Amino acid sequence: MFYAYLLQSTSDPSHLYRGHTTDLKQRLTDHNSGRCPHTAKHAPWKVKFYAAFETLAAFSPACAGICASEGAVSFHRGKGTAGRGGVL
Repeated sequence: MFYAYLLQSTSDPSHLYRGHTTDLKQRLTDHNSGRCPHTAKHAPWKVKFYAAFETLAAFSPACAGICASEGAVSFHRGKGTAGRGGVL
């Protein structure tokens, strides 16, 4: 499985982080343990949203649709992508 995800800092809820991985639970553990320099300062994190895709072909267009602009993060599904989303 391939995952696109959005994290929210529980220590400062105004901070959001977006990413992608093949192991969402391990990646969240990495973010919360300080192993990721971009998120260590605002740990701990919780998963605000994720989308799971069975193939890389379905994942790539959706992942490209994750964008950030001036503090606002949004998720846009690419055309022809089928995925499952949810909150952990």
